[in-house]
This record gives sequence, structure tokens and C-alpha cells, in this order.
Amino acid sequence: MERFEADNWIKILDPWAFAQAVSRVIPGFFQLRMAPCRYIAERSFSRAVASPLEPDSSKLLQALGDGQTANIEVLFNEMNQRMAERLDEELADRTYFVKEEDPYAVEDEFRMVWTVDHEVVTPKVFTCPEAVQYCAPGRDKT
Repeated sequence: MERFEADNWIKILDPWAFAQAVSRVIPGFFQLRMAPCRYIAERSFSRAVASPLEPDSSKLLQALGDGQTANIEVLFNEMNQRMAERLDEELADRTYFVKEEDPYAVEDEFRMVWTVDHEVVTPKVFTCPEAVQYCAPGRDKT
């Protein structure tokens, strides 16, 4: 409370039901991930993957070879999008739920991550009255 200069909070009594309720009001929602954060000395990690994490530039190179450069930017962006999706598949749980031990371990954080079918550039505000039933308010007694 002191660290965040807060004098009240909301306790989520049923995280699964809360997350499901919120999922129903998020436009374009298609995936929910939730887990406690893991705290490690440094926020770097390694993981074995089935195949190398490198962009597939075959369509881009084919277009260049054929002299069809009109759509090069589109093909380049598509290649990068596919690479980002692959990275998310392979590493998302680690990138979403890992924090540096110092100074964050005292937070004992539990996260919920909602994935949508579109790019989110700015924060979105929405209401979800259904989720309130899974919460309880709290207030600092000092």
C-alpha cells in the first residue's frame, strides 16, 4: 500500500469468474491467460523451441526475385506479423508472467492477460458490471 501510495484496493474473490466476465465485454477477445508472476534475478531467459525463431522471408524474396516490388512493404509487414505471432506462441507465458526479483518480488503479483484480434494502440475503457460480483472493496484502516 505504501509503495503505491494507495489507501484502498479491490480484492478479486473468484479470479476465474472475474476474468470470464471481463472476457465477454472486450471487443475482439479470443484468448485469456492468467497466472502468478514468477520473480527471477534477471529478466532474461532461454527456452528450447521446435524450430529456429527466425522470420520466414520466402514470400518477400520470391517477390523480389520476380521483380514484383509493388507489395514489398505489405509482404515485409506480413512476415514481421507472422514472426511476432510465433514469438508470442513460444514465449508469451514467460514474457507476460516474469518480473525481476529486485525490487518486484514483494508485490506477489497475479496477472490476467486478454488477447484480442486487433492491434491495441491506446488504452481502452469499458464497463463490466457483471465482474463486480466477484470483487470486494478494501480500505486501509490507518
